[in-house]
Amino acid sequence: MTTYDDLYPTIKARVPNIDDPNVEDAVRQAAREFCEQSGVWRKELEDIDVVADQQDYDLSSTTPAIPDNTEIRSIVWVKLSGAVQSTRTYELYEGATLRFGSSHIPGYSKTDGMDIKLALMPDRLTEDVLPGWFITRWQTGLIAGARMFLAGDPGLRCYNVASRDRETAIFDREVARARASLISEHKDQDGVMSSGDWVV
Repeated sequence: MTTYDDLYPTIKARVPNIDDPNVEDAVRQAAREFCEQSGVWRKELEDIDVVADQQDYDLSSTTPAIPDNTEIRSIVWVKLSGAVQSTRTYELYEGATLRFGSSHIPGYSKTDGMDIKLALMPDRLTEDVLPGWFITRWQTGLIAGARMFLAGDPGLRCYNVASRDRETAIFDREVARARASLISEHKDQDGVMSSGDWVV
Protein backbone atom coordinates (compact mmCIF):
# COMPACT_ATOMS: atom_id res chain seq x y z
CA MET A 1 0.00 0.00 0.00
CA THR A 2 1.38 3.39 -0.99
CA THR A 3 2.02 5.81 1.87
CA TYR A 4 3.25 9.38 2.15
CA ASP A 5 6.74 8.00 2.86
CA ASP A 6 6.85 6.51 -0.63
CA LEU A 7 6.63 10.02 -2.10
CA TYR A 8 9.61 11.46 -0.20
CA PRO A 9 12.46 10.28 -2.48
CA THR A 10 10.81 11.75 -5.58
CA ILE A 11 10.15 15.04 -3.79
CA LYS A 12 13.69 15.30 -2.44
CA ALA A 13 15.24 14.51 -5.82
CA ARG A 14 14.01 17.85 -7.14
CA VAL A 15 14.23 19.90 -3.95
CA PRO A 16 17.83 20.24 -2.72
CA ASN A 17 18.93 20.97 0.83
CA ILE A 18 15.73 19.91 2.50
CA ASP A 19 15.22 18.03 5.77
CA ASP A 20 12.73 15.22 6.26
CA PRO A 21 10.47 17.11 8.70
CA ASN A 22 9.99 19.84 6.10
CA VAL A 23 9.13 17.25 3.45
CA GLU A 24 6.66 15.57 5.77
CA ASP A 25 4.95 18.87 6.53
CA ALA A 26 4.81 19.77 2.83
CA VAL A 27 3.19 16.44 1.92
CA ARG A 28 0.53 16.95 4.59
CA GLN A 29 -0.17 20.44 3.26
CA ALA A 30 -0.32 19.18 -0.32
CA ALA A 31 -2.67 16.32 0.57
CA ARG A 32 -5.09 18.65 2.30
CA GLU A 33 -4.93 21.27 -0.44
CA PHE A 34 -5.45 18.68 -3.17
CA CYS A 35 -8.53 17.26 -1.46
CA GLU A 36 -9.88 20.69 -0.58
CA GLN A 37 -9.58 21.99 -4.14
CA SER A 38 -10.66 18.84 -5.98
CA GLY A 39 -13.25 17.24 -3.69
CA VAL A 40 -12.13 13.90 -5.08
CA TRP A 41 -11.70 11.96 -1.80
CA ARG A 42 -15.17 10.70 -0.96
CA LYS A 43 -16.89 8.39 1.47
CA GLU A 44 -20.41 7.06 1.70
CA LEU A 45 -22.26 6.77 4.98
CA GLU A 46 -25.01 4.21 4.46
CA ASP A 47 -28.05 3.01 6.37
CA ILE A 48 -28.44 5.92 8.78
CA ASP A 49 -31.66 5.89 10.77
CA VAL A 50 -34.08 8.69 9.97
CA VAL A 51 -35.76 10.13 13.08
CA ALA A 52 -39.07 11.96 12.70
CA ASP A 53 -38.76 15.73 13.09
CA GLN A 54 -35.01 15.60 13.74
CA GLN A 55 -33.26 18.47 11.99
CA ASP A 56 -29.60 17.71 12.79
CA TYR A 57 -27.56 14.53 12.23
CA ASP A 58 -24.06 14.29 13.70
CA LEU A 59 -21.89 12.89 10.91
CA SER A 60 -18.92 12.33 13.23
CA SER A 61 -20.70 9.53 15.09
CA THR A 62 -22.21 7.53 12.24
CA THR A 63 -21.58 3.91 11.31
CA PRO A 64 -19.60 3.42 9.15
CA ALA A 65 -17.50 6.16 10.68
CA ILE A 66 -15.58 8.91 8.98
CA PRO A 67 -11.85 8.07 9.12
CA ASP A 68 -9.95 9.53 12.05
CA ASN A 69 -8.07 12.79 11.50
CA THR A 70 -10.23 13.95 8.63
CA GLU A 71 -12.56 16.87 8.08
CA ILE A 72 -15.69 17.08 5.97
CA ARG A 73 -15.16 19.31 2.96
CA SER A 74 -18.74 19.13 1.72
CA ILE A 75 -21.83 16.97 1.44
CA VAL A 76 -22.00 15.54 -2.09
CA TRP A 77 -25.52 14.18 -1.78
CA VAL A 78 -28.16 12.97 0.64
CA LYS A 79 -30.63 10.21 -0.16
CA LEU A 80 -33.82 9.57 1.79
CA SER A 81 -35.34 6.16 1.05
CA GLY A 82 -33.11 6.03 -2.05
CA ALA A 83 -34.22 9.40 -3.46
CA VAL A 84 -31.56 12.08 -3.92
CA GLN A 85 -32.52 15.27 -2.10
CA SER A 86 -32.07 18.76 -3.50
CA THR A 87 -28.98 20.50 -2.14
CA ARG A 88 -31.28 23.38 -1.24
CA THR A 89 -32.93 21.24 1.45
CA TYR A 90 -29.88 20.75 3.69
CA GLU A 91 -26.47 22.13 4.64
CA LEU A 92 -23.23 21.16 6.34
CA TYR A 93 -23.48 22.85 9.72
CA GLU A 94 -20.49 23.59 11.95
CA GLY A 95 -18.23 21.21 10.05
CA ALA A 96 -19.70 17.84 11.00
CA THR A 97 -23.49 18.09 11.13
CA LEU A 98 -26.07 17.51 8.42
CA ARG A 99 -28.81 20.06 9.02
CA PHE A 100 -32.09 19.93 7.13
CA GLY A 101 -33.80 23.21 6.32
CA SER A 102 -36.73 23.98 8.61
CA SER A 103 -39.27 23.21 5.89
CA HIS A 104 -37.50 20.01 4.77
CA ILE A 105 -37.09 18.06 8.02
CA PRO A 106 -38.25 14.46 7.51
CA GLY A 107 -41.57 13.97 9.24
CA TYR A 108 -41.19 10.22 9.58
CA SER A 109 -38.86 7.67 11.13
CA LYS A 110 -37.22 4.93 9.10
CA THR A 111 -34.50 2.47 10.05
CA ASP A 112 -31.57 2.64 7.60
CA GLY A 113 -33.51 5.27 5.66
CA MET A 114 -30.73 7.70 4.80
CA ASP A 115 -27.49 7.49 2.81
CA ILE A 116 -24.97 10.32 2.54
CA LYS A 117 -21.90 10.86 0.38
CA LEU A 118 -19.23 13.21 1.72
CA ALA A 119 -16.13 14.82 0.28
CA LEU A 120 -13.32 14.62 2.84
CA MET A 121 -9.92 16.16 3.43
CA PRO A 122 -7.11 15.27 5.84
CA ASP A 123 -6.51 17.46 8.84
CA ARG A 124 -3.39 19.62 8.87
CA LEU A 125 -1.32 17.56 11.28
CA THR A 126 -1.71 13.86 10.57
CA GLU A 127 0.26 11.70 8.16
CA ASP A 128 -1.04 8.80 6.10
CA VAL A 129 -4.72 9.59 6.44
CA LEU A 130 -5.37 9.15 2.74
CA PRO A 131 -5.94 5.58 1.56
CA GLY A 132 -3.12 3.97 -0.41
CA TRP A 133 -5.09 3.76 -3.65
CA PHE A 134 -5.69 7.51 -3.50
CA ILE A 135 -1.99 8.32 -3.00
CA THR A 136 -1.10 6.03 -5.90
CA ARG A 137 -3.67 7.49 -8.28
CA TRP A 138 -2.97 11.16 -7.49
CA GLN A 139 0.72 11.00 -6.57
CA THR A 140 1.76 13.37 -9.37
CA GLY A 141 -0.41 16.08 -7.86
CA LEU A 142 0.66 15.32 -4.29
CA ILE A 143 4.35 15.39 -5.21
CA ALA A 144 3.97 18.63 -7.16
CA GLY A 145 2.01 20.15 -4.29
CA ALA A 146 4.70 19.27 -1.77
CA ARG A 147 7.39 20.72 -4.02
CA MET A 148 5.24 23.81 -4.51
CA PHE A 149 5.03 24.41 -0.76
CA LEU A 150 8.74 23.75 -0.22
CA ALA A 151 9.96 25.95 -3.07
CA GLY A 152 7.55 28.68 -2.04
CA ASP A 153 8.70 28.96 1.57
CA PRO A 154 11.15 31.87 1.93
CA GLY A 155 12.33 30.43 5.24
CA LEU A 156 13.79 27.33 3.60
CA ARG A 157 17.09 26.98 1.74
CA CYS A 158 15.23 25.48 -1.23
CA TYR A 159 13.18 28.65 -1.80
CA ASN A 160 12.92 29.22 -5.55
CA VAL A 161 10.16 31.20 -7.22
CA ALA A 162 10.63 29.60 -10.64
CA SER A 163 10.43 26.10 -9.15
CA ARG A 164 7.39 27.07 -7.11
CA ASP A 165 5.61 28.35 -10.21
CA ARG A 166 6.48 25.22 -12.22
CA GLU A 167 5.21 22.89 -9.52
CA THR A 168 2.09 25.03 -9.00
CA ALA A 169 1.20 24.59 -12.67
CA ILE A 170 1.53 20.79 -12.36
CA PHE A 171 -0.47 20.77 -9.12
CA ASP A 172 -3.26 22.85 -10.66
CA ARG A 173 -3.36 20.59 -13.72
CA GLU A 174 -3.74 17.49 -11.53
CA VAL A 175 -6.48 19.13 -9.46
CA ALA A 176 -8.32 19.93 -12.70
CA ARG A 177 -7.85 16.33 -13.84
CA ALA A 178 -9.29 15.06 -10.56
CA ARG A 179 -12.32 17.34 -10.89
CA ALA A 180 -12.81 16.21 -14.48
CA SER A 181 -12.77 12.56 -13.39
CA LEU A 182 -15.69 13.28 -11.09
CA ILE A 183 -17.64 15.04 -13.83
CA SER A 184 -17.01 12.15 -16.22
CA GLU A 185 -18.17 9.56 -13.70
CA HIS A 186 -21.20 11.70 -12.87
CA LYS A 187 -22.28 11.71 -16.50
CA ASP A 188 -21.89 7.96 -16.69
CA GLN A 189 -24.24 7.36 -13.78
CA ASP A 190 -27.43 9.13 -14.86
CA GLY A 191 -26.95 12.06 -12.55
CA VAL A 192 -25.51 10.31 -9.52
CA MET A 193 -22.00 8.89 -9.23
CA SER A 194 -21.72 5.26 -8.33
CA SER A 195 -20.88 4.16 -4.82
CA GLY A 196 -17.40 3.07 -5.86
CA ASP A 197 -16.19 6.37 -7.26
CA TRP A 198 -13.20 7.49 -5.19
CA VAL A 199 -14.80 6.19 -2.02
CA VAL A 200 -12.74 5.13 1.01
